[in-house]
Amino acid sequence: MSQQVIHQLINGASSRDAITQNALLWQRWLQDAGVESELFALSITDDCQDKVRPWHRYPAKGVDGLLYHHSLGSSVVPELINQHADILVPVYHNVTPPHWFAGSQPDLAQRAANGIEQLNVLAQAVPAGIGVSEFNCADMRRAGFKRTEVIPITFDAQTYSKLIPIPPKIKTDGPILLFTGRFAPHKCQEDLVRLLYACRQFEPNTQLLLIGAHWSAGYTDWVRYVAEALGVADGVHAPGGVSFEELAGAYQAADVYVSLSEHEGFGMPLIESMFFELPVLAYRSSAVTDTLGGAGITFGEKNFAALAQLIIALWQDKRWQQRIVAGQSARVQDFMEERVKAKFWQVLGQLGLG
Repeated sequence: MSQQVIHQLINGASSRDAITQNALLWQRWLQDAGVESELFALSITDDCQDKVRPWHRYPAKGVDGLLYHHSLGSSVVPELINQHADILVPVYHNVTPPHWFAGSQPDLAQRAANGIEQLNVLAQAVPAGIGVSEFNCADMRRAGFKRTEVIPITFDAQTYSKLIPIPPKIKTDGPILLFTGRFAPHKCQEDLVRLLYACRQFEPNTQLLLIGAHWSAGYTDWVRYVAEALGVADGVHAPGGVSFEELAGAYQAADVYVSLSEHEGFGMPLIESMFFELPVLAYRSSAVTDTLGGAGITFGEKNFAALAQLIIALWQDKRWQQRIVAGQSARVQDFMEERVKAKFWQVLGQLGLG
């Protein structure tokens, strides 16, 4: 029997990109099982040159399966459908609705619109696909996929366990609120600033730590303006992108992880928070409830005064914190490697690739 060949394609490969890291993990699982597997990409940063091959080197024949990780619109989709539809399995990581970028990043809005349209085209060309959350699978079914399966993103507990955390330089005897994610309109960092203002009405020393790349300069400026207008700029700490050691330090130093984001295709920071035993408070939107799976505290209305009271009460109640953390610790096990790997092989078998 000849060796099975299953390759993967991503649009852009980068060592700090979650899609890239997940695809590399899948590649390891495939190779460990004796499957020939390479990861291809349309663009590759220097730190991934030794791990990822350019798409133009993809072999024309002899491939049993091609896992295509789809997010923003890609120039390669027509080629995939015309030449590889018989072996193609899309893996959908979600597309942020284009209206979030229409005012500040029109080029990105267009790519997002293209990504949504291409999901519809893919659904007409292939019958089955994979989503990293049930929320994503629901999008796929609406697009026309006849069959969808969930394989969540895996949490790399080993890497985080080996880190030596670097704590943030924040000195306060009040609570520290944490959110991680690139500065973008759908992440709603300006609402977190409004929440900080509300918290300071009850606990003046409350601090807000916003970790994430300043991806949209215009939006970052808007968040700073809101902070200055509300008089809480001294309590907003926005270091940009940080190292894994600094990220781990932030999770350990914070008192509560707060997400007011209105669109998440998965929400890895929710998993990271649960791993670091940080209570999670999250707005019920998109994939957030799927990822939390009943853990943490979720809410459906952005009532900042009520949320502020809840946060201060939680900060003061250690037993309440422990109960929340216990539930989160149980949930995070669903994203550990062995459990997700078992689901990975189950789904590939159901799709005729295992």
